[in-house]
Amino acid sequence: MADGAPVLAGETERGVPCLEDALCVIDCDLSQVLPGGDHRIVLGEVKGFQMSQTHNEPLVFHRGKFGDFQGNES
Repeated sequence: MADGAPVLAGETERGVPCLEDALCVIDCDLSQVLPGGDHRIVLGEVKGFQMSQTHNEPLVFHRGKFGDFQGNES
């Protein structure tokens, strides 16, 4: 990022901008927006998907804090 602004790395086949450090890009058409308390739930129909070639861990925000995915111990 330069000066806090995201850096674009190009576009999908449908012209959706892609961020330089994104692990994946999901290109969707908006289907529906539903009320969800003090949030909105946005539903989309996936039209395209691209994965990064890097193997970085995704950043997850869950229950008020950032973390990563952990597998279930079975």
